[in-house]
Amino acid sequence: MACVVTFVERKSRFYLAVPMEDRSAASMESAIRALHLYFPPGTFKTATTDRGKEFSYHERIRLLQWRTATDSL
Repeated sequence: MACVVTFVERKSRFYLAVPMEDRSAASMESAIRALHLYFPPGTFKTATTDRGKEFSYHERIRLLQWRTATDSL
């Protein structure tokens, strides 16, 4: 693994670091999908990102967020 993506929950300051193969958008999407497996549906409501190339799949990630939040309905 060459990269690490970090996720921080703002209120509790809960911090997670997930390994990534590289800084590609596909690697970021894989890391976020892996993260979603460990939390119940609806856990993730928003995300703040920078303008890096690894977020170029932001629309696909947003759809994952929406589907995950509504799967339990």
